[in-house]
Amino acid sequence: MIIQALAGIILGLAVFGALMWSGYRAALTEGAVRYVNAALSVSTLLGMVAVTNNWPGPALIVGLGCALLGLIAVRYEAGWSRLLPLMQAIFGGALTIGLPWMGG
Repeated sequence: MIIQALAGIILGLAVFGALMWSGYRAALTEGAVRYVNAALSVSTLLGMVAVTNNWPGPALIVGLGCALLGLIAVRYEAGWSRLLPLMQAIFGGALTIGLPWMGG
């Protein structure tokens, strides 16, 4: 149980950092990079809202979008910063399979 909680905290910190990076990229870039990062930021925020409010149904839809947009955003990044949208894609995958609601 403690390992699961620590893993959740670490993933949450990584996703929050990635959200800040996506917001930065959406504000300061142009073209497709801007649109993908803006949509990724919104889908990540909606995923956080779904987890906070315990909404597994909407989290499934938002998770699919977050996973897809995260993988698309990886294509536009270079170097270590590819890990940040990848964290958001992992978060989307976790929402899609219902991982936040599997605990007990």
